[in-house]
Amino acid sequence: MVLNDCIKITVSGMLLLAMPGPTNTLLLFSGYASGIRRSLKMIVAEWSGYFFAISFWGIIVSVLAQQGTFLIGIIKLLSAGYVAWLAVKVWGFSLQTQSAKIEMKNIFITTLFNPKSFVFAVYIIPSIAFKEPQAFSAAMLSVFVALLPLSFIWVACGKGIARKGLQQSRLWPVFFYRGLSLAMASFAASMVYHFVAI
Repeated sequence: MVLNDCIKITVSGMLLLAMPGPTNTLLLFSGYASGIRRSLKMIVAEWSGYFFAISFWGIIVSVLAQQGTFLIGIIKLLSAGYVAWLAVKVWGFSLQTQSAKIEMKNIFITTLFNPKSFVFAVYIIPSIAFKEPQAFSAAMLSVFVALLPLSFIWVACGKGIARKGLQQSRLWPVFFYRGLSLAMASFAASMVYHFVAI
């Protein structure tokens, strides 16, 4: 891998990670519920999830694609099911009077099942990265460089929404939680739809 490959991974990664999805929704929620400083550890959980998921897909996707497309389908359905479960959990937060928080394990597992990991491993990162340790390190560092600022922006946006919302109405958290819940439910439905359609 050369410098141009790293730049390509970083730029393409930033474009991919900027798109709304389950992990970004949880980062937004964490910034809203816990603030920026307490949510920084969520970025570590997200990075860990991407690291393991990208490594997994990069190493075995060729085998699964040729001999185990059924297994890929099962993984996609499990991912959709987990996101749907999170949608129900977030909806429940709107019924609570106390502060609700997302834990690191929620971010990690959601990122582990995030379809973006598959896109990274198959379409963005060169295949040589999964054969040579030095190329792999450079590729994962490039992913981290792309992930760090965007994750911070999602967390900061959540904090900004909380600050604005608390000034407007006590009902704002209810609408916010339910809006996030519906967004995550739509992600889950989209994942199932793409699985069935294909």
